[in-house]
Amino acid sequence: MTKGGGMNILKLANRYEEWKARAKAHSYIEMRDNGKLTVDFVRAVLLYEREIIKLRLARQVAVIVGTGLTMSTFTSESVTIRGKIGSVSFESEKLK
Repeated sequence: MTKGGGMNILKLANRYEEWKARAKAHSYIEMRDNGKLTVDFVRAVLLYEREIIKLRLARQVAVIVGTGLTMSTFTSESVTIRGKIGSVSFESEKLK
């Protein structure tokens, strides 16, 4: 706290940036039934077909298999996949 009870905005901004850097070291997956999957902190879309999608995550590759798969949302850090999701698995990414 600064004089007068206010918050130090610089300290708050620094704490937020530290949290953001730690969060990006991981990816987060939320699945609703078998029709919607949201993945946060996606590094890249490696493969995008109606029956298989591969996403590069922080430490591995997520493989989503199903039918009628579409990406309804794609931002710089988040992907939402819709369709009939049959399975989600993970592969180690080969070092180049």
